[in-house]
Amino acid sequence: RLEVRFVGEGPVVHVTPTTINWGKLSVFVPNTFTVSMSNQAPIPADYTCRLATDTPVFQVDPWTGSIPAHASQELRITANLNDSTVFTNKLVIKFNHDVMYYVGLEARGSGVTILSNPPLLPKMNFGHFYSSSVFKKTFQLTN
Repeated sequence: RLEVRFVGEGPVVHVTPTTINWGKLSVFVPNTFTVSMSNQAPIPADYTCRLATDTPVFQVDPWTGSIPAHASQELRITANLNDSTVFTNKLVIKFNHDVMYYVGLEARGSGVTILSNPPLLPKMNFGHFYSSSVFKKTFQLTN
C-alpha cells in the first residue's frame, strides 16, 4: 500500500505596481495608468477586480479575465475626477483559490467643476452677426 500526499498551489501571479498616484489631474479629463499582472505558473490564473469603496471616479478595464500559463496581462485603471479634492481607493484583484492583491489608488482633482453646454473653453465661436443687432446665446451651467 502506497500513500501519496501533496499540497497543491494555485497560480503564482506578480502584480506591479502596488500603488498608483496620479498626482494632480484636471477634473473631467480621463487619465489612464496600467497595472501589469504576470502569471509564473503552468496553469491559468482567473481573476476578478473590484474597488474597495464604491466611487465612480476610478474605472478598471477589464474587470474580469484569465491570464494564460506563463503569460502576462495588463489592467487599465482610469481616473476621471469630478471634484477638486483628493480621491483614494484600493483596487482588489482576486485570483483563483482566494489569493488577493491590492493596488492603492490616489489622485488629486484640479480645476473648475462647473461645466457649460455648449462648452466655453478653449474658445467660443459666436459666428457672424451684424454689430448693430442684438445677439443672444443661452448657456447651461452645471456644477
